[in-house]
Amino acid sequence: MGYYSNFEITIANEKASVEEIYEPLSQLTGYGVNYLNDETLFLSDVKWYDWENDMIELSKQFPWAVIEVSRFGEDTLDWEVALFINGKEFNKSVEHVKPITILKNDPEVQQAI
Repeated sequence: MGYYSNFEITIANEKASVEEIYEPLSQLTGYGVNYLNDETLFLSDVKWYDWENDMIELSKQFPWAVIEVSRFGEDTLDWEVALFINGKEFNKSVEHVKPITILKNDPEVQQAI
């Protein structure tokens, strides 16, 4: 058992590239890291519970890089994004709004009701 998540990891500035962090990230996580595209690394269905602490440590190795991580948990509404810069973390959970909620709050829909 355990909780699985998917991770997308990119470099959000031009001072570094994902190629630089590929091998250290693989070693740190113990998981196989894949390229999603030229700019994004991807870890799929992993139980990486210490990802925040690990990313803080990785960002210390690359203090010039702004490392962006999007974590998508196995629960539909479990999504968060974080930036790691020189050993510091800036994290935010993302709130999902169901499209029907947006529609119900639309003035045209309210008038039609």
